[in-house]
Amino acid sequence: MNYFHDGLYEDTYESGRYVYKGANPNNYIDFDNGEVWRIISKEADGTYKILKNDLLSSQRWDTSGSNNWARPATLNTYLNGEYYNGLDSPIKDNIVSHTWGIGAVGNFETNPYVDIPNTINEEKSEIWSGNIGLISVSDYLRANSNESQCNSGMLLFDNYEICNTTNWMYISESYWWTISPVDYDSTRVWVPSFGDLRDENVASGDIRDAPRPAAYLKSDITFLGGSGTESNPFYLEELRVE
Repeated sequence: MNYFHDGLYEDTYESGRYVYKGANPNNYIDFDNGEVWRIISKEADGTYKILKNDLLSSQRWDTSGSNNWARPATLNTYLNGEYYNGLDSPIKDNIVSHTWGIGAVGNFETNPYVDIPNTINEEKSEIWSGNIGLISVSDYLRANSNESQCNSGMLLFDNYEICNTTNWMYISESYWWTISPVDYDSTRVWVPSFGDLRDENVASGDIRDAPRPAAYLKSDITFLGGSGTESNPFYLEELRVE
């Protein structure tokens, strides 16, 4: 029997980067205002990439039907406008504008060579800078601690019932947007759905897909306490000063 441990791991694919993997690692952050996020990674530049713990209300990725995030897409405009401006200061004051890989990712449902290294290269083929984004396909794949069965899109597609149990990003019976377009159709992006990744029309009529915002925290933050568990999350130094 194989055992897959939750925790913070050195990223196999990008030097100087660390990622949280597993079913439920200790990566919760409480911003002292009811907002709970989770740490995706500590980046090589010292920033922390974070992901909101729950989904926002379902909405279209782009109402015009384009999968170009930088255009800007409808969801890009909302997240970096109304949503960002409405964040409470404990979160907003610690978010830093950052680069995001938004390049199109190939069809890994049929191509076994679209693995994590290739996916990262594809994502980095186009760069956008902003405050709020979404996870990429490689973020979702790298959060899984079961690398032997879940470290490519094709493996994930074949083994999704197993892979669901070793990825903390998975949300049961939910569809939510990534920032990654597909490379074979200008109207579709990749979406985590019931454990695997599928392509979805950005202007989907039933708008079942929801955004799950991601952001980068500045590199000079200090975690004053907490163990990172859901019941005792990390908290930032400036939020607990009397």
